[in-house]
Amino acid sequence: MATLLVSRTTHAAALYLVITIVMTWPIAAGLARDLPGDLGDPAFVSGVLAWGSDHWLALFSGHLGAASQFWDAPIFFPERIATAYSEHFAVHSLLTLPVYVVTRSPVLCYNLWFLATFCLSALGMYLLVRDLTGRPGAAFVAGLAFGFAPYRIATLAHLQVLSTLWMPLVLLGIRRYLATRNSDALVAAGAALWAQNLSSGYYMIFFGPFAAFYALVEMATRGLLRDLRAWRDLAITAIVALAATLPFAAPYLTRGGASQRTLTEVQAFSADLLGWLTASSFLNVWGGLQTFFKFEGSLFPGVAVVVAALAGLWMSWRTLRSRDAALQGLRVAGIFGTLTLIVSFWLSLGPEIQLATHTLHFPALYRYAWEYLPGFDAARVPARFAMLTVLALSVLAGCGLMVFDRHRRRWMLVVCALVILAEGSAFPLPVNGTWSSAPGDFRPPESRLHVLSDAPMIYRSLAQLDPRAVIVHFPFGLPEREIQYGYYASLTHRRILNGYSGAFPVTYRMWVPPLRNAVADPGAATALLESERVTHAVVHSAAWYDNSGLRLVESLEGSGWRRIGSYDGDYLLAK
Repeated sequence: MATLLVSRTTHAAALYLVITIVMTWPIAAGLARDLPGDLGDPAFVSGVLAWGSDHWLALFSGHLGAASQFWDAPIFFPERIATAYSEHFAVHSLLTLPVYVVTRSPVLCYNLWFLATFCLSALGMYLLVRDLTGRPGAAFVAGLAFGFAPYRIATLAHLQVLSTLWMPLVLLGIRRYLATRNSDALVAAGAALWAQNLSSGYYMIFFGPFAAFYALVEMATRGLLRDLRAWRDLAITAIVALAATLPFAAPYLTRGGASQRTLTEVQAFSADLLGWLTASSFLNVWGGLQTFFKFEGSLFPGVAVVVAALAGLWMSWRTLRSRDAALQGLRVAGIFGTLTLIVSFWLSLGPEIQLATHTLHFPALYRYAWEYLPGFDAARVPARFAMLTVLALSVLAGCGLMVFDRHRRRWMLVVCALVILAEGSAFPLPVNGTWSSAPGDFRPPESRLHVLSDAPMIYRSLAQLDPRAVIVHFPFGLPEREIQYGYYASLTHRRILNGYSGAFPVTYRMWVPPLRNAVADPGAATALLESERVTHAVVHSAAWYDNSGLRLVESLEGSGWRRIGSYDGDYLLAK
């Protein structure tokens, strides 16, 4: 039996991988060259992965100080713990470290993780639903529903939001432990919870309570609520996972008030009710479903999974009064899936429930969570609870599809699988998109990120500077360029005033006006550079459509800066 399960799992994994390659095409064709979507957040995260990989290498080489230096990303000088202005992606950089050691390609590491979030999320859901229902065919389709949900395309640029592969494994580990009392299963659940916490700060806050609820449902349906040993083991696992998470959460706590979000800001990133009827414009089938536009508000789950989940609701709730041990998993799926579906949907709506921006007089569950639960006041995007809704829909869909997992009806599973994939398809995905936030004045940056050995000469030159150098890049304050400056700073390990992240320090926001306007008012810019002990300036003159970059170089030279290098329109100056 065990051999058969392993064989089925291997086949499922291989098929999920093939589907992932097709559904995310052409990423597999340019693993070390192309980034999905645009060179916005994916490029930023690629830099974070490089920074993390270098520090894991240093740590494993015996340099213990690398653990603390990891948090001092080279952006936003002189700010400390700049890494904590966004996700740290520590577990991502750890698990792709062998690839990085061989290739030194952050883009390759990013893309491997990007593909893994689809494939392994599907596989994890398959394993969970197969254990709950005993039906591998229905479980396979449930895996498709979770791994290739339309919401994943809506959040294409956010690797941390896509990183849900650990969630089903946490629930499966809890289930296997309570069924067999095998401590290895509980250790696996704790490790998966730790990995999920480190994969996404949002899921560290959002998923934990649902995992605890799942354990409670499993215990209740098994009659274990008075089992002190089970309570003890689960509590110890949770405490150990929390203790292992704290070193990666502490820097965010150190930032204190800088990590807190206002209710106004949170509401701006909450789901509008119409957002659940709005799909990503990239989707092949539902791309025209643009009922209401709001940032991170395209949450449409698809039709097939909702219909299958409704069937699963009906089937699972019919078993509640049954004492048949064979139906225990179905009861767990029904209770957990139903309440998770309701609560996660409700929480996604944020501190005020709105319909087309009009506030409805209905209690907002998120407001209570924001006020009373730790961590919720640091989460900016309640709409990301949608992934927990997808989780619940997928579990329930697996229950609903059980009726087709019989010899003469399995063709219906194939139909359901094809419909689910069609609804979640967006291939060919856009890649390497660039833009200009001031199109009349500036060109878009290069539509490619390089490894350091193949990078533009200016960045290879910066890598040769004294490690104590402090650099400023011009033009300053353009997000599309700040991201690339930060990416190469992570490769060169040279500190820059520039930067981009999930949040911005006060000092950086103060510098943007004078440094963005350096061409028109070079005096104010140079005075600021002197006050911040900047040692080198880089002017990317080709970024301007006119000769403004050259005028800035001349202005800096007139203020005492020395030109020490010129590389294809990039000028390096030293003070």
